[in-house]
Amino acid sequence: MTANQEKTITVTFPADYSVDYLKSKEATFDLVINDVRREGSQGRDDFAKSLGLEGLEQLRGLFKGQIEQELNNLTRTHEASLARSAGLLTTSTCRRQWSSGIRTDLGSART
Repeated sequence: MTANQEKTITVTFPADYSVDYLKSKEATFDLVINDVRREGSQGRDDFAKSLGLEGLEQLRGLFKGQIEQELNNLTRTHEASLARSAGLLTTSTCRRQWSSGIRTDLGSART
């Protein structure tokens, strides 16, 4: 197909279509193709550039970073949830308590 090409298509609406009077009916549509875009990596690269990025690789990197960040957040949340349900301390809680203990010990040593 090319830009500005005209085409007529005929379709049959499915029997379970949401509009009653169109169920199982045949319809004809007259189309005019306004634009034809190439599929493939060039099209995806152009899409990334249309978002203000350098290209597809930068877009992939952004997605990868976002997915990794979400995974890390989920992992920490899951770890904390499991620890609470088991009555255990999480790594971050242990660090806070250890740090707090050092501050308390240092405070005691000064008096």
